[in-house]
Amino acid sequence: MKCELMPGIKSISGTMKRNADGSRLEFRTFLRPDGTTETRAYICPKTERTTPPTKKELAHRALFSAISTEVHRRIKAGDTRPRKLIWAEVKTELIKQ
Repeated sequence: MKCELMPGIKSISGTMKRNADGSRLEFRTFLRPDGTTETRAYICPKTERTTPPTKKELAHRALFSAISTEVHRRIKAGDTRPRKLIWAEVKTELIKQ
């Protein structure tokens, strides 16, 4: 659908909002042959994965989940170091196991 931009905004392109159902609102600005611009908004549906996740991908997801859980537990227990430092420490511990 065509839309008009607020005064002061010349053009806008890209995704502006993702909805709870996974759809997104995209804006695209086109340059017409006469030199004027036209902005359109599109409601794009959620993109579905066409292939199942590989074993390696599932292993990475499991590792990420384990690291995230342990980092969260340590922070709740009172560890005041930066999250990035705790994450690196937990990752090396879990990979060694």
